[in-house]
Amino acid sequence: MNMKKKMAPLLTAALVAANVVPVLAVDTSGGNVNDKQDITDTQQTVNTTVVANVSKIDPGDVTYTVSVPSYVDFGEVQRNGEGEYNKVLSGEVKLTEVNGLDAENNRIAVLVQDTKNGMEGFRIYGETGKAYSNGQYLGYNILANSQNLLASTKYSNGFLIGAFMNAEDAVNLEFKLDQNQITGELDNWEGSYKGTLTFYSKVVDKAEYN
Repeated sequence: MNMKKKMAPLLTAALVAANVVPVLAVDTSGGNVNDKQDITDTQQTVNTTVVANVSKIDPGDVTYTVSVPSYVDFGEVQRNGEGEYNKVLSGEVKLTEVNGLDAENNRIAVLVQDTKNGMEGFRIYGETGKAYSNGQYLGYNILANSQNLLASTKYSNGFLIGAFMNAEDAVNLEFKLDQNQITGELDNWEGSYKGTLTFYSKVVDKAEYN
């Protein structure tokens, strides 16, 4: 989704994969060892191109890809919005690819925290109108497989969403915003809000994160 709407926290997917460094590969599309060229009495010299790529990933290193939400839009938020006290959006974090993981001892841990507010709570901040001038913010919560992250263990890089082992392992997320936090004069809350989440991942001993 490319449109910027009200109440839309942009989620920064800051995934750090252990020992994974992009490599600029040599273009080897010119042919293969079975392709032939001729040396003749009239063309006594020819050149053969020899290429190779050396990876910066040693055998045994763990490589992986985790997909996380990139954008969450709560849309129009209204106090007591037609009886809906909570606005809830669903998302997912999924381990889409993994290679070299010692599944007996290791996991891919994925954590999240509020970029500005750390682990003190998830917030979106007023950016326009009275919401900005009054310094308003709206708090929201994230549930991972129905577990309240704000009530879970605080690790150095955030709240644990999940410790993944196999490709396609996934955790369901719910982003929940209580509309009843809008109190007093509604004009004081008017405006658009935005915040940022930072996701973090690393290879861990399975006993560390569970």
